[in-house]
Amino acid sequence: MSDPANPADAAARFMQDMWKAFTPGAAGSTGAGSGSAPPMPFMPTPEMVRSMQSTFLTAMEEAAERTMRTPQFLDAMRRGMEESLAMQQQLRAFLQQNVEQSMHAAGADTGAATVAALQRIERKLDRLEERLDAIERDRSPAAGTARGTGGKDETA
Repeated sequence: MSDPANPADAAARFMQDMWKAFTPGAAGSTGAGSGSAPPMPFMPTPEMVRSMQSTFLTAMEEAAERTMRTPQFLDAMRRGMEESLAMQQQLRAFLQQNVEQSMHAAGADTGAATVAALQRIERKLDRLEERLDAIERDRSPAAGTARGTGGKDETA
């Protein structure tokens, strides 16, 4: 009927015994007009709570241990690890390929883009030089003064 070695049966037996132990006290104290009934007919003691907790945790531990030792569980864990490693390798290959492509594309575009940027900078510098020359000509009292001397002759 019930196996004494089975923790689930032991837990069920414990709960039945505990229920039987407290039911008569609860049934006897419900009489009308007794006035001496405790506020709660069943109040477990701390030892009983610890015992119930211990029995429950032991049953759960043994059930988990049995489950984790089954060939089905071990096979599922092995497959999960293999699939995780395969996904990691695929991700690494994808990222490596992506980095290589982006570096190659950046290398090809960088030369042309750099030359174009340098040409734009040269044109802007030429325009700035022309504007500075025009400003200096307007400010200088003599038409033949050198640039950057503030209107003074550099030969003196």
